[in-house]
Amino acid sequence: MNALGYQFMALGNHDYDHGSARTRELQQLAHSPMRGANVTDKATGQPFLSDPTQVFTLDGVRVELKAKTCRCLTNEILFIFTVSCL
Repeated sequence: MNALGYQFMALGNHDYDHGSARTRELQQLAHSPMRGANVTDKATGQPFLSDPTQVFTLDGVRVELKAKTCRCLTNEILFIFTVSCL
């Protein structure tokens, strides 16, 4: 992903296959922000990876992206599927 020059990455269900600690390690290696607007750390109740949104300015227009992650099986992460997460 770094070699391709991504500016933003939405977390997917397989990003948690090796546990939340590994996902956090990969975030540290990424050159672009990883986001999941509906992903909450069960232990803290806070968004799993800091700010769940990313804001860009494209041709003078402010664009806010919110990445929604599909549900996966994990004991450490809570996936919220309500309109309030958007």
